[in-house]
Amino acid sequence: MNIINKCVLSLKNSLQKSSNSGKPEESAFLSRTVKSEFLRSDLRTFKELAGGWFPDDNIMTAPLLVNRSTDLIGKVTQKTQADGASGGKIKKVSLPVSDDRSYGIYVVSNSKHVDKVLKKLGVPHTRTDKVDKLNILSLNNHIGRGTGRTVNDLFSSRMLKKDPEHSFYMATWLSLEVPCQPLEAVSSEDYPDWYGKRPPNINWLKSAHSPSLLSRANIDGFDFIGVPVSKEGFKAVFVMPPFRSVTSDEMEDVFIQGFCEILSNKSMSTAQLFLPRSHINMYYEKDCPEAAVAHQAVMIMDEKVGTEAAATSTRKSQDIEPVITIDRPFYFAMIDHQEPCEPRIAGMAFVKEPRETMFGRRHESWKEDKGSLVVGE
Repeated sequence: MNIINKCVLSLKNSLQKSSNSGKPEESAFLSRTVKSEFLRSDLRTFKELAGGWFPDDNIMTAPLLVNRSTDLIGKVTQKTQADGASGGKIKKVSLPVSDDRSYGIYVVSNSKHVDKVLKKLGVPHTRTDKVDKLNILSLNNHIGRGTGRTVNDLFSSRMLKKDPEHSFYMATWLSLEVPCQPLEAVSSEDYPDWYGKRPPNINWLKSAHSPSLLSRANIDGFDFIGVPVSKEGFKAVFVMPPFRSVTSDEMEDVFIQGFCEILSNKSMSTAQLFLPRSHINMYYEKDCPEAAVAHQAVMIMDEKVGTEAAATSTRKSQDIEPVITIDRPFYFAMIDHQEPCEPRIAGMAFVKEPRETMFGRRHESWKEDKGSLVVGE
């Protein structure tokens, strides 16, 4: 079954409608509609976590993991309340787990009933009888070993003691190294301007191998730059807003259209990519009646040496290659399209001003949406 047919079938199931048309334009429309719904859900989660489309500071989020953990809380709660975790068929949950252990969800049960439900759902977890024998330090070490030390100290004693009635605890993590081809430092005399100026605190990187094979799309002045990554089924996308006033109303549709264009790989080109070095490490915490949840999302834009990074063009040329410079506030998204009909936003960041170290904490009360963003004057 080809990708379009899978997308059509997915739309039929989700909307519980039938469509027997074989026209290519109608199938393409259905395919875009399916993709849009998944992307829209993750974009709205990013907006909620960031406090709007235009946050006052750098923000890093993991929308897919937040949405999947919310779904899991609902399923576990519904099942435990319905039958005390006994009897009845239950559909297993598909949780994102990466081979490199930088992307996933960890669950700790606080109830034998929940143990049974999680087992039926196919969710890896630490059973409640083991939790009783583990202190906070050993529990975090257990998680650290299981994630290749990508995640450490996610569960705090304060978090685990918030409410003894919690049925379970959950932690999600996402650690992204921005995976454009191996990056190398740019000498200071060659620094580009940032936002029309040359701030002293920004260091620059460039793709080490030029030319680089990129996909591009321009949607209403928004510049989308797709960068191949070494891990199959993922795509890195930079988004630079236009040099004009942008209202929040247009953002959602622009992002969806741009992401779909990049994933289609219709427009490929070669260029030298310049981007600012930046690190963002964000920690979010949410306390629900059923569970205490911690989310951690990390983005690292730094030098990367080696041949394991993204594929690059092998074309040799003496011509001057185009240069793409990420030179103003931008968005960065890592799209998981391992299921072609269901692309999801694994991670999404907004970088207002690049910094090499930034750690932030947020809780369940977010800032209200700002009205508009003006890039450049």
